[in-house]
Amino acid sequence: MTLAPFPSRDALKILEPNHVRYAVFHMYGYNTENRNDVLKRLGELTQYFRPLYMDEQTRLYEIIGFPP
Repeated sequence: MTLAPFPSRDALKILEPNHVRYAVFHMYGYNTENRNDVLKRLGELTQYFRPLYMDEQTRLYEIIGFPP
């Protein structure tokens, strides 16, 4: 359940011990409200994500850090 609202600080903390490096978002899988929520959280956590690829349907990020 902690990973369900990814990206979030708590979700990143769970992923850190596994050295997860990439996150892919298939934006077509979200309704407008959820898409806006994901984009807002990505903006709030921008220091942990480096965008690698973006188009209308897909976003790929490298995870470059984890919250303390």
